Amino acid sequence: MIRLAVSAALLLIAGGATAQNRPGPNSQARLDMKLAGWTAGPPQKCVRRTQVNEIRSYEKTILYMAGRKRAYRNDVVGNCPGLARGDIVVVQTLRGDRYCDGDFVQTRAPSGGMITGSCSLGAFVPYTR
Repeated sequence: MIRLAVSAALLLIAGGATAQNRPGPNSQARLDMKLAGWTAGPPQKCVRRTQVNEIRSYEKTILYMAGRKRAYRNDVVGNCPGLARGDIVVVQTLRGDRYCDGDFVQTRAPSGGMITGSCSLGAFVPYTR
């Protein structure tokens, strides 16, 4: 019985070690893998909202997808811990139809809508395939 308990404990410890070494679903390592093979362009101040069809969040970065061959990387300024958890991203724009450098970002919990963090947008770096 003791051998079985020791074996089970060793399996749990080994399983935990491998799980910690894998990048999380919203980690910077996942972002680097996503953008591998893409070419970065010069930073831009704003991006039209109509160009963006999907928003993906990572630890300190928001990736604005504009189709299959273009994405805009935005490294946020401030602390938005909800980005790493995949919380809902709410951007309060000051310029109508565009997301711009300096716009205010809040992350909200998917259940209940509680604010989990706030930060602001940085420059938008376009990536193309």
